[in-house]
Amino acid sequence: MPNILVAEQSDSEGYSYCCYCMRRLYLQNDNGHLPNVTLEHIIPNKISQNAWTEQRRSYQQYKNLDNSHINVCCGGVLSSDQQSSQISNLPHPHFISYHNLVASCDGRILENNNLKGGSCCNNKRGSKFVEPFYLDKKLINGTGYGIGYRADGYLYYDDDLYNAEWFDKDHLNLDCSWLVLVRKMWCKISLSAYCVNDVETAINNKQLRQEIIDDVDDDNNIAAWSTLDDVWRLFSEYSWFYQYYK
Repeated sequence: MPNILVAEQSDSEGYSYCCYCMRRLYLQNDNGHLPNVTLEHIIPNKISQNAWTEQRRSYQQYKNLDNSHINVCCGGVLSSDQQSSQISNLPHPHFISYHNLVASCDGRILENNNLKGGSCCNNKRGSKFVEPFYLDKKLINGTGYGIGYRADGYLYYDDDLYNAEWFDKDHLNLDCSWLVLVRKMWCKISLSAYCVNDVETAINNKQLRQEIIDDVDDDNNIAAWSTLDDVWRLFSEYSWFYQYYK
């Protein structure tokens, strides 16, 4: 299942990205990049009856989450009626349904000079409600509006369309200091003579890494990364933003 989901979230070059933070996803070791994929249940696998009653309209506006595709089992438990019916055909119980899954990263960020997992995206969200805006066809096709990233790295969104709490530190944490700095630095790199391949090469080429830092880090925000291989490697996994800002 992870292979299928990751492949579905790939771009024209075959690279796949987290449904939330746009970090590149890896299913196996690749040039020191460690496997970082987690499976996100769009509708939480143990959603309560009260939560489902309150949130079902928001979820079911998306076709793959409607009654013809998934059968929501509150508490993650099959009812007696559901237990007596075959589950080989649609709709499937939501906690095992392909239609209720997307690929997310493992939430690894730099916090207080330490790399820490589970700090954004899927693992940070837990079972809290976040509308699956990544399923919006207009947003996927690039014709949507109301969400994006500023040159200083901060997320911007139309608060008539998106609830601010979805992005805060208690939910997806998409404006944490690490992600803001990552996006800001990728914006600067996109305006420089360097490219994505240079950043990737700099994982093992510290001289090139130092040159990149010297040229783009006007505010001395990432000077320490010149010797922090794992931090630079993690930074390189956000290369999606290079083309975004280009």
